[in-house]
Amino acid sequence: MPDIRSFKNPFPPSYGDQWQAERLTGEVYTDWDALLKSVRPGSIVEVAEGFLLAPVTGKPSRRRDALLERIDQVKARKGVLHEASTGHRSNNRAECNRMLLRAFEMIASSGRGRKSAANGRMSKNGGRPTHKDRLTPEQHSAVSKIWDSRKFKTAEQALAAIHALGLKWIKRGWMYTHFGKRD
Repeated sequence: MPDIRSFKNPFPPSYGDQWQAERLTGEVYTDWDALLKSVRPGSIVEVAEGFLLAPVTGKPSRRRDALLERIDQVKARKGVLHEASTGHRSNNRAECNRMLLRAFEMIASSGRGRKSAANGRMSKNGGRPTHKDRLTPEQHSAVSKIWDSRKFKTAEQALAAIHALGLKWIKRGWMYTHFGKRD
């Protein structure tokens, strides 16, 4: 029977504790140092996903370095790292490389959310939403009503009413882009 030690990241980025616990077997650790001290030659250190060895926060390059350092620490104690989701092990060079590539990809993508990806496609400034894109639904409907209202005879009068709402950054070109020209 192999000596299996499991590491459960206390702050997983997207997987819940229950999912992680179901994937792991053996003695479960949340403290990396305690787990590392328990590793003996021939021990298997199991993680649900390889990227969970990396810290949750920080720049991706630092997170990748921390991941590599932890894998090296297990190898230095003559243990084997096993990724439960794919079955890859660190003692096989090809499998270790596949596990690392997958982990690096997950680390890189964990910093990009669904909204930032959508904003990146729509935005001219590299995916960063500007204050101009942050109209609340109430503000959007109020601006739309003012712009379409026949009460204001010119675009300047409509813009003056919009500026009175506290939206001084709205200019005529922005209104044309989002609401079209006035009739």
